[in-house]
Amino acid sequence: MKNILLVATAIIMTTQTSTAQITLRPELGLNLSNMKRIWTGQDRWPAAKAKAGLKGGAYVNIPLVKGLYIEPGLLYVAQGYSMDIIFSDINGNTSPGKLKCNTHYLQIPLNLGYELLQSKKTGKLFIHAGPYLGYAVAGKEYVTENTFDIPDRKLAIGNRKEDDLLPLDWGINIGLGYQIPKGIYIRLQYSAGIANLTPQQTTVSARNYAASLAFGYDLPIKKEKIRNPQS
Repeated sequence: MKNILLVATAIIMTTQTSTAQITLRPELGLNLSNMKRIWTGQDRWPAAKAKAGLKGGAYVNIPLVKGLYIEPGLLYVAQGYSMDIIFSDINGNTSPGKLKCNTHYLQIPLNLGYELLQSKKTGKLFIHAGPYLGYAVAGKEYVTENTFDIPDRKLAIGNRKEDDLLPLDWGINIGLGYQIPKGIYIRLQYSAGIANLTPQQTTVSARNYAASLAFGYDLPIKKEKIRNPQS
């Protein structure tokens, strides 16, 4: 019993309790995305190019200990890609054009972050990393810069082999940012998809990749007590 009291006393002496703010972080920015394909069969498409889209939603910043926090969120993310393709009609006529694809995801990230160089005058830097889970709610393919009249096509999203895209996406986020003392911040993030998104998984794998730049603001929600280790 005496040893337990000694351990408890040592823990209390080496930690301090302070108050930290739980905040809501609404955020809006630009997402530059692409889809990487790896083919194992004979049918190969041209390499895809990156395509810009919107990204927006909100995070909740929850402090754990001084400087360390977790950050769950709910976001809308526009993904997609573009390809240069030569199109042909039934008469053998050809015309170059761009095949573009837009996909719309609801995404749930869960970041673990750390705040660096905190200062009341200059603000703070922060870094974060963690997994994300996404769900495709809609998608469309369309052609531009082409002389043929090619109609837009809605993507079939589902788990059947004849569908165009599997609905569930998951991967890893890693990023960094800077926040000024008034609460406004900028975040740069890279996202790498791990899930294979094509139902035809025996001939091709397809994964989302994206880099995003977003602006946000910390809105105080609640104060909570955290422990600060003493040096």
